[in-house]
Amino acid sequence: MNTEELCARFKSSKSNILRDLIELERNGALRRIHSRAISLQTRDGIMNFSHLPDSCHEEKTHIGKAVAAMVEDGQAVIQAAAQRWSRSPVA
Repeated sequence: MNTEELCARFKSSKSNILRDLIELERNGALRRIHSRAISLQTRDGIMNFSHLPDSCHEEKTHIGKAVAAMVEDGQAVIQAAAQRWSRSPVA
């Protein structure tokens, strides 16, 4: 949810929303990224990302095949996962 959506939803000024978001981030309730707020809390209070490697398998396979078709011999693919970067050689 971005700050404009929060302003409209809570009928509040942008400065009030930003101040509250900063406080919520300090308290570990959310993370602010590019004018958006992302909750760090789930129903059980634990962020669980273990399902992500298995989610959207068909879509990921389709994207992988499309990208592989663009790679020529001797080229390398740089793969980003979250905030980690890795360099994967192409066989």
